[in-house]
Amino acid sequence: MKKLVTMFLTLVLCVGAICVPASAYYTEVSELSWVTASAEPIGTTTCAREDEGGKTHTVYIYPEGTTFTPTGLGDIAVFRAWTLDSLNDAPAGSYAPSCYEARSMSDPAFVPEPGVIYMLEETDTMTIAHDMHIMVEGGASQPETPEEPEETTEPETPANPFGDVPDSAYYYEPVLWAVEEGITTGRSATSFAPNDTCTEANILTFLWRAYGEPASKTTENPFGTAVNTGSYYYDAALWAYEQGMIDETFDPSAACTRAQAVYFMWVAAGSPDGAAASAFTDVAADASYADAVNWAVAQGVTTGRTASTFAPDDTCTRGNIVTFLYRDLAE
Repeated sequence: MKKLVTMFLTLVLCVGAICVPASAYYTEVSELSWVTASAEPIGTTTCAREDEGGKTHTVYIYPEGTTFTPTGLGDIAVFRAWTLDSLNDAPAGSYAPSCYEARSMSDPAFVPEPGVIYMLEETDTMTIAHDMHIMVEGGASQPETPEEPEETTEPETPANPFGDVPDSAYYYEPVLWAVEEGITTGRSATSFAPNDTCTEANILTFLWRAYGEPASKTTENPFGTAVNTGSYYYDAALWAYEQGMIDETFDPSAACTRAQAVYFMWVAAGSPDGAAASAFTDVAADASYADAVNWAVAQGVTTGRTASTFAPDDTCTRGNIVTFLYRDLAE
């Protein structure tokens, strides 16, 4: 009798604009089983669900242009999408309407709007409900150049569209410079996400753009299935491969460390030598990145975490990386 009541409640909850899965089968996942994304995630951030009392969820960030295609829906399976805003704005006791729904593999792919957080759900409405939160990268709006700018003796600082980049932050000018130069964009028109982890795909793309997007002579994908040839970072990865920054084991989603960041930049600069050896106790003289660390410190690209430690294995944020690039290429 209890089983029949549970099944009845599940059906009742699934009638309406949103399927609210019973806790017995609700699962938050990092990858959907019946839906295929056209690209791999390149990082993560978090969001808070006000409709769930402020519960925090991981948001998987995908390259701009990523689509989600239903490829394994059965006769009773459903794939839906909601915007985070619609879930948070729904009146208490009611359910937000989904902005997308597919019930067969012939239905068109879901195309997210850049910079918008969505909850995706695949469910058979009875025993399985997989949910994940996603966002695709979007370009930040650029300030328009006035037709008749006022004369000034100093270049004007670009307007700051990002609410999460205060003018007191160490990365304030580097962020505006990087966006203005087309090296990167914000996560959305109003958010740069400076504290998000910077992946190896991110930094190589930033560096490649900063050097003018040089063409690669490599015609075949040396990375195998780990790198999709349609990925936004593919050309940058080929360039980095030819420069000797990475090899066939390149993992685009891996977090970029401080040692990797200065090494990539040092190689891009032509692997200059002659910098004085650092006094960092955590950088061995024969480390593959030792010369890069010495160069970065001598050039003022970065310093140690302390007077005696560089922390080569610490991961870098987006704010860190654009600051390193700014100090190397703009100052």
